[in-house]
Amino acid sequence: MASAHKQALRYRAQLRAGNDAAISRLARSYAATYKRLLTQLRALEADIQEYQATGKVFSMDWLRRQERYRELLVQCEVGMRRYGAVLQSEIGQLVDAAITQAERDAVALVRMRLPLLPDRALRSMWNRLPSEAIESLLGFTAADSPLTARMEKFGEGMAARMGARLEESLSIGYSPRTLAATFRKELGLDLTSALRHARTTQISAYREATRLAYAANPQIVPSWTWVSALSSGTCLACIAKHGTIHPNSERLNDHWAGWCVMSPVTVSYRDLGLRVDGPDLPAIPTGQDALRAMPASEARGFFGKDEELYQAWLDGKITADKFAVEREDPVWGSMIAVSPKGVLLPQVQS
Repeated sequence: MASAHKQALRYRAQLRAGNDAAISRLARSYAATYKRLLTQLRALEADIQEYQATGKVFSMDWLRRQERYRELLVQCEVGMRRYGAVLQSEIGQLVDAAITQAERDAVALVRMRLPLLPDRALRSMWNRLPSEAIESLLGFTAADSPLTARMEKFGEGMAARMGARLEESLSIGYSPRTLAATFRKELGLDLTSALRHARTTQISAYREATRLAYAANPQIVPSWTWVSALSSGTCLACIAKHGTIHPNSERLNDHWAGWCVMSPVTVSYRDLGLRVDGPDLPAIPTGQDALRAMPASEARGFFGKDEELYQAWLDGKITADKFAVEREDPVWGSMIAVSPKGVLLPQVQS
């Protein structure tokens, strides 16, 4: 892999460190919310046990009439809505930091691609977009964006959802363990969603700010290369896209919580009017070529338990570029996903 591509992944790691810090803050905020709600749940459990101690039979009708139960459901929604406001604030900070880092990293990667181009010359050629303009162009946190709409509705309907889940789990009889487990699981779904949104928004802002920086400088960077880590956590869809070259008009439409990045494809020194004969920069290998170059055991790991698909690829019946499809997402628009096996294998057999 060329040095600029490796450096793009190092910059990604730096970005991810900031994300991890935000995730920790979000997790702590969630834990505090959960602790407050758990206190109310324990009080409700005490009421149930006191009621049963009188020899009366627990019923859902009785539970629904309890003020403490109704208040718990209301506070679940209130707590999650407040948490949504914290999430929105954290996402805004992540976007700002991502934009700042993207502009810096974009220039640094171009320098690595064109090491013989004097810094003064690059600075004079480079068109820098103000951070405010980039944020406006991204539109992620705009008042009318799909992301903002989703964040503003965070926790909406939690009272009804929590009530339905609790009553469903208790319909066969009261159990403190069942009640607490259901409560924890339902709230945990919102935490998982929150962290997923934070991760996806940050890396999306970073990639789009990078793309806009390249698009503002087509005389230097006419296109970009899709770069994945090709590590144990890399999915087949990202392998399919690895090493592919795209125009600056095209965004890197990775999946939710995906961490692929872009590396600049630069023009030659002569294209810039410089009489310099620099070395030819090697292109990053495609996902197909990268897989073929790996030891068999390492390549096999990307296919998980799917021996049939791995064997089809190993036998040359299907190539890695077929591993990705595009799906439409209500928040992010077009996003890649792993091609369903039911789509891939019929292609092999036909």
